[in-house]
Amino acid sequence: MPPSVNGMYRNARAGSGFGRFKTGRYRSWLKDADKHLLLQFPGRLSLHIKPMTGPLSVRITVPRKTRGDVSNYIKAAEDYLVSREITGDDKNNVRVSCEKGDVDCCVVEILPYPLGGIKRPTQ
Repeated sequence: MPPSVNGMYRNARAGSGFGRFKTGRYRSWLKDADKHLLLQFPGRLSLHIKPMTGPLSVRITVPRKTRGDVSNYIKAAEDYLVSREITGDDKNNVRVSCEKGDVDCCVVEILPYPLGGIKRPTQ
């Protein structure tokens, strides 16, 4: 499960000022997510895939027993997809949803939006 947006970063003193740092839980989840991603591609030591770009629809499903607001899990999942070059910049995501469902872990589905391409209005 990705950490909640509230558990991704912490503010702390850094040198003569303050900084924003990834929490231990977030760093641990990133490593775990990498392992799960590689399990989807047996026999490969790394992923060299072309990122999905353009308008995208991202659907995130978390276990039904998940506590808290489901929308708080979106940012970690989106940032992961961008950081691993699975998708391009998340500003291109047209639709992002998060729901509770009958899954054992976080499941992310990425599709072009809308299916079949962008429909342009005719004049």
